[in-house]
Amino acid sequence: PGRRRAAGLIVALRFTRSRRGRMAILTLDDHTARVEVTVYNETLEAAVDKLAADRLVIIDGEVSIDDFSGEPALNAQTIMHLDEARQRHARSLLITLEDNGFERMVESLQTALRAYGQGQCPVAVDYRTPKARARLRLADDWRVQINEALLDRLRGVIGENAVRVEY
Repeated sequence: PGRRRAAGLIVALRFTRSRRGRMAILTLDDHTARVEVTVYNETLEAAVDKLAADRLVIIDGEVSIDDFSGEPALNAQTIMHLDEARQRHARSLLITLEDNGFERMVESLQTALRAYGQGQCPVAVDYRTPKARARLRLADDWRVQINEALLDRLRGVIGENAVRVEY
């Protein structure tokens, strides 16, 4: 019991009414366990667009033991989708570049970063050569709005394993 954060896929969702107003009951699954989450009217109004089956969400709330099932249950207080959580909690976007082919990637990399610019997340480059390695933090002008579209675009430009979000 107490305040906790849970992340997972919404595998079941239903809306109903209670004395406190409209509410949602959902089941969150992270492939290791499932938890029932109750979303009351106030929180529901702010997050209804984030609730859908097969959507990945991060939920902060109060954990208690359900009197009927004896299982843990979560009373949601805030709900975020993945891009929101990244925006709020990411410390930096790390791009790993190898010496080979770096010059031909620069323009594509700049274009991708500019397309998602004006954000809060700093960008760092881990530049590697056969003899040296350096981590360079890009100037604040290169901060990005970090989201799945940017990550996909960067992975397409420089490779699947060369892009990482640091929390």
